[in-house]
Amino acid sequence: MSDPTAVCFFSVNAYSLFDARFGITHGGAETQMYFYALELAKDKKFRVDFVVADVGQPKCGEFSNIRVHSSYKLKAENWVQKIGRTVCLFRTLWASKPDVVLSRGAGVESGLISAFCLLFRKKYFLMISHDSECISRFTDVPGGRGIRGWSFQFAVRTASAVFSQTQYQQKLLRTRKRRASEVIRNGWPKLHPSQFKKRAERDIDVLWIARLEAFKNPEALIGIAQVCSDLKFTVVGSIGNDQGYGEEIVSKLNSLPNLEYLSAMRIDQVDDLCSRALVFLNTSFAEGYPNTLIQAMRSGTPLVSLHINPDQIFHPGLTGLYGFAQEKLCVDVIRWLINDANAWSWFSHRSFDQWDRDHRLEETSEKLKNLIVEYTGGSS
Repeated sequence: MSDPTAVCFFSVNAYSLFDARFGITHGGAETQMYFYALELAKDKKFRVDFVVADVGQPKCGEFSNIRVHSSYKLKAENWVQKIGRTVCLFRTLWASKPDVVLSRGAGVESGLISAFCLLFRKKYFLMISHDSECISRFTDVPGGRGIRGWSFQFAVRTASAVFSQTQYQQKLLRTRKRRASEVIRNGWPKLHPSQFKKRAERDIDVLWIARLEAFKNPEALIGIAQVCSDLKFTVVGSIGNDQGYGEEIVSKLNSLPNLEYLSAMRIDQVDDLCSRALVFLNTSFAEGYPNTLIQAMRSGTPLVSLHINPDQIFHPGLTGLYGFAQEKLCVDVIRWLINDANAWSWFSHRSFDQWDRDHRLEETSEKLKNLIVEYTGGSS
């Protein structure tokens, strides 16, 4: 029997998924890496390691057959410390003895990991997390300038393979960056039947979940909640990189009598909220494929989106309804879904069917396994 393929995942903020005592620092990208690591660790054909930031945990621990390695501390104030972080990252990757390294998104680390894999002849798979990462000049995107942007561009060019979330991202990569990619859709495990709630059992009218960042457009949410003062809104979201902006949004949210604001929550807590909601609302200006949409889908919760339409899932009769950037239209659609039981039931079933067809974790992870085997020359 051949040795298992050694797969190392890198996700800097993912440790809280392994140990909840360290708070909630993860988002959708970290959650996807965590899910895929868990699925690969169940398969004897793979040995799985996971590299995260040093947040005070032991240097190496084991969770669900995954070795989790502590790398560098997040804060680096000068170039000496930044170089030290690079050395620490390389040392930790080397200690994991990988055949394959996977990372997700456009951090500086993507280019560093690609360089490590080129230097030591390992395979590197880059997973796209946002549509903006697929445009021709990522350095033109706010937050993509400087070394972060150039490092990511290097990773896109030199990775052994690039995995996109959607067909739209795949097309963008091909036309804008002349880079081929494989589509691996975000996957979520199925809910236990006891977690499903009927329409009459749902006590949240509208649910909104996202980081409190400007591109997530919480101002539109606030405006819709003010107009729909008779509906109950629940909002889950941690403050993002702009502390001042986030605190201002929290203050506005807390001022609305029909809105309950909750900070970051664990996956199981979010699952419970999704199953209690009549409508899931997304107001983002731009995204990749939000994991919160998938969580809502598998709960059979109809979706309403103000701006985004990933892979055209909001065509008539599919998962939910698209607001065409018009807040008034979103308000009308929300009220219609809440007040019309037949319409709600129709979109509830379509929402669940979308998860069932495209986002079952066991199926998306199987595609990832097959691609790893294909690119490493192993046998499935």
